[in-house]
Formats: sequence, C-alpha cells, structure tokens
Amino acid sequence: MGLFLDGDSDTGCYQRRPGRRRIAGVQEGQTSSGPGRRPKDEMKIMLRNYVLRVGGVLRCLSSASGSNKPTTNNPLCIVGQRGTTITNVVLPDFDLKERLRQGKLRRSLLLRGQDEAYVDQRFELLKRGVDYIEYLTSERNKVAAIFEKRRALREKEGNGTLDEAEQAELAGLEKDLPVLGKQKRELNESLWDVEEMTIEDFLNLPNDLLPIIQEQQDVFRVGEMPKFNFSPKGHVDLAGEDLVYGRGSDEFAAPYLIGPLAELEMTLSKEIQRHLLSSGLFSMLAGPDLAKSVVVEGCGVDFADVSETLALEETGAFERRETGQAMHLVGNASLFSMVAFFCKNVVLNPSLLPMKVFCVGRQYRGPTSKEDGSKKGLFSTQQSTAAYFLDVTAYDAAHDLKRLENFVQLAKTFYETLGIPVRATVCSPRGLSKAEAHRVDIEAFSPAENDFVKVGNLSVYGDYLSKRMMLKAEKNDKELLNLRLIGGTFANITKLIGCLVECKQDDSGNYCSGLKRWLLSV
Repeated sequence: MGLFLDGDSDTGCYQRRPGRRRIAGVQEGQTSSGPGRRPKDEMKIMLRNYVLRVGGVLRCLSSASGSNKPTTNNPLCIVGQRGTTITNVVLPDFDLKERLRQGKLRRSLLLRGQDEAYVDQRFELLKRGVDYIEYLTSERNKVAAIFEKRRALREKEGNGTLDEAEQAELAGLEKDLPVLGKQKRELNESLWDVEEMTIEDFLNLPNDLLPIIQEQQDVFRVGEMPKFNFSPKGHVDLAGEDLVYGRGSDEFAAPYLIGPLAELEMTLSKEIQRHLLSSGLFSMLAGPDLAKSVVVEGCGVDFADVSETLALEETGAFERRETGQAMHLVGNASLFSMVAFFCKNVVLNPSLLPMKVFCVGRQYRGPTSKEDGSKKGLFSTQQSTAAYFLDVTAYDAAHDLKRLENFVQLAKTFYETLGIPVRATVCSPRGLSKAEAHRVDIEAFSPAENDFVKVGNLSVYGDYLSKRMMLKAEKNDKELLNLRLIGGTFANITKLIGCLVECKQDDSGNYCSGLKRWLLSV
C-alpha cells in the first residue's frame, strides 16, 4: 500500500469522491528527477545516515538490511509495511512540500524553543525524505507498469489474440520476471522505511503559531486579593471532612465531594451552564467518555504517554496502549470527546456554521500530569468536573483572534461573579501543546499556595486538528473545507472549588459562611 492509503468506506463520508486520498505531496504516476544511483545502493547510503529526532528521541536506521530498525504504532501514521495489513481510521491531509516551504513553520519551531541548527537539520532531513518518497514512488510505478503490461499480454495470449511482436515482448518479460520481482520487493522495502520515518516526523510537527507577539502577559484581572490577619489554610485542611478519597496509590486521584462542597459543585455547574446558554451562542453537547488512540494522537497528545491519559485494560475489543489501538478514558468534557463527535464527518450545510457547543461533565487525565507540579488536593486530581467548549467554523484564519476575544470576554463576565482573584494570561510559545497555535490561560488565586492555579484555558487550534482527523465542511460538490477550531476548558470546577474554599475562609477555619454569602448572591 505504501504512502497511498485507501479511504475508509464504513462512514461513507467521502463516497462521492471515490479513490485514494493523498497524505503527501506525491501522487501515483508522478515522476521525479531522483538520484542517479540504483535504488538499492541509494537507499543503503541514505538509510545509513538518515537521522530523525521524533519526540525528543534520536532515531537512526543503521543500514538497509532492516536490523535494529525502529517501528512505530502511531495510529495516524499507518504507512510502510504496517499499511499493508492495518486499515487507516483517518487519513491526515498534509501537503508535505508546501508545509516545508512555509516560513511560518520554521518561525513556530524556533519560538517554541527548538535550537536553530537543529531546526535547519530537521528541515533538510525532511526535504530529503520527501524527495526519496517521490523518487521511489516513481520507480515503483515504473515496475508496476511493467507488471501490468505483462498481465495484459497474458490475457491476450489466453484469448488467442497475441501477435508475433507481442509474443516476443511477453517472452522477454517472463525471462526478466525474477529480476523485476526482486526489484519490486526492494523498492517497497526502501519506500516503507522512508515513509515510516518521514511521515511520522511530519505528523509530529507542531501547529503554526498565530502571527502576533506571544509573550506572557495579562489579558484581564478580576477580583480583589483576599486579606487575612492569620495564616490561611489549604482547602484540604479546611474541608477535609467533606472530601471522600478513593483507594489507590494516590489518595487525591479521585476525591468525591459531599456536604457543602457537593452543593458548591452543583451550583457552579448550573451557573456555568446558565451563563453559556444565556449568551445565545451555545448549544449543549453530550460527547463520549471514551476515545480511541487515534483521536488522542490526532489531538496532538502522545497516546503512549501514561502521564497524559488513562487507558483501559486490554480486552477482546481494545488492545494495549502501546499498540495504538487502545481505548482511553478522557471524559465527556474534554477536547478528545468533542473532536471525536466531528471526526470523519462532513458538515453538508455550511450555513449551520459557526457551531458552538459545550459540555459540563467529567475530565480525566494521567496520574503524573506536569501541569500542576507539587500542588495537592483538588488542584491535582485525575478526575475533575469541568465545563468544556468548542467553536467550529469554516472561516479563514483572519477571524481566529476576533473569535478568541469574544470567548475571553465571556469568561471574564463569568469569573467576575465569583468574588475571588482571577486572571487570564497569554501562554508563551514554549508552554503551548503541539496542537495549539495560541492559548489564554485562566488562573484563580490560592491563598495557601500563595500562587495562581490554572482553572481553565482558551485555545486556538486553527485547522490543525481538522487536517489530522478529517473534520470537513462541504463548500460545493467539488471542494471540502477544513474546519477551524477554538476550544478549551471554560472552567475546571473541581480546582475552582479549592480556590473558592481557601479565599472564603475565616480566622476560625470555617469556610461555609463565606460560601453561603456567595451562594446567596448568585
């Protein structure tokens, strides 16, 4: 199968455009002025020195023989030999040469903290990989054409319509058949090697940053800093009796709220729901709690990283995490769940866009998330109650910042009602995830930590996720548009409760009185 992967027919989303879809800047039948050496000799030289750094790990093929050759289970990158036995769930839509020509990709890599010399080397290796893919594809197509010619001649021979010249040509082809077969195998093996390295590294390239100055700065601040004439306690000390912990190696992994905290959780959930619905912009959406590895990877998160997501145990239906065919517990109030709703679907009526949806539900994450550092209690749980939103449109990139400003203002008006210090800050490029082009973090103040705790985010994804997971809108019968996304956790309610409890405490260690006054005000 190689680089050209057949479409997935079970959904019917591309049935009116049958045939094979392209995931690189090469089409079958396309020729290229490749190197002058024989394919096998050229690949021996290339594979000996062809080095790619993927996920921060140096990966090198030492020879063309296949010894010590790295393999990948990336569910978005089912190319090479794996592509001959495993069906693609989605078909990423990338023009590799065009992406390398764009200066904004290099700018994004440098701003994200990659060394300039490394970026230049990476670009050179990727360009070389694309050139070899084109060259080997061209050579393979030439051999395939010879086999097709032989098949046609054999068919004519069976029908008794073969003339003298064709008989001689067929005899020559039959004589050369062992050599042609060997050449075909060598070309396929060489192409598979280059595809697995080059295509996977392309899929690991991050999103292009928005063309604005992305320095850490305040977007808004609301609420007055609390003043205490005593040493403030943490929410675990204040509300320990209202927290019930699950059993496990980490007692804070999945706490359950009872009493006043449960009431506060319900109030915040209802208030957020009312706030978003009353804006007249949003509809509610109930997504799945589970997502496949391909969706996790498609959202720019490493499906094999245990610190990022929780994965179900292997069963008859799902495999182990490292296979790329696992099922992950992500929660319905998450990017994975929301995107899965649109994945491999075509919006047939673009007039329905923009579409703004949200869900108040659960979020789950891995046990050792890097986000919260040493923070404990409700600030570092694996299970949270949260409100997640997603804005889906087919507008061009020029509208992304304006759309983001609207959501920032919507968040500000909600957080103003809490009566605690909250700030929104622009995240620096080095702190962005692979899929994000820009992000505004929402943080609430924790007196016990004497620091701000991240309780939400507003992220611009552009068309990065759409290109990876086939999120499309139909412009006309001949053209499909990539959807552009803005999304994020409008509020992590579990973390927000911890901040509210700490900010509303009094000198007796009681937090209920302050919370009741706030509850009455809303």
